[in-house]
Amino acid sequence: MEVCLFYISTDLKVPLHLRKTLQRPLGQLIRSDNSSFIEKITEMANQVRLLTKKIVTVGDVVSSTLLEAGVIPDIIIIDFKTKRRALSPSQVVKCDYSIANPAGVIKKEIWPLLTSLFQKEKIPIRLYVDGEEDLLAIPATMLAPNGSIVLYGQPDQGVVVIYVNKDTKKRFQDIIEAMEKLNQT
Repeated sequence: MEVCLFYISTDLKVPLHLRKTLQRPLGQLIRSDNSSFIEKITEMANQVRLLTKKIVTVGDVVSSTLLEAGVIPDIIIIDFKTKRRALSPSQVVKCDYSIANPAGVIKKEIWPLLTSLFQKEKIPIRLYVDGEEDLLAIPATMLAPNGSIVLYGQPDQGVVVIYVNKDTKKRFQDIIEAMEKLNQT
């Protein structure tokens, strides 16, 4: 299995000019008001599974939705919150790993951690984020093997499916380069 050895050596922060871009879907939006919403997502995930590629979910609601539909992601990234309201632990699964990540930031420590998680065979791997997990779809996409999918929730709209490939990674690289670099040495 190929895993991208892509590291960022500094924390990244979303600057004001990039916020609108990141509020829009970064992949294909599957609307939750569609009667075949669950079936579409399940079908996509099953196709990826047949290719022995990775399925990553970012967010509590999308992770729970897939698990309830019988789709087990390889990596589940959650923060036990939805729309910044705390969820009770009974609504989400327990995590195997944890990391701190403040809102609006991608900590540099996420890159080597996700790289190691992509290399593990035992699934599902749950990553609990103390803080906010929303932006972690970016490093998940950059590090996932081509042919994988990364899914995250688009509030009040549905689920965004990111197909991981060379073009997607290039687009995400451009986003990373537009982010503010913190604590550079």
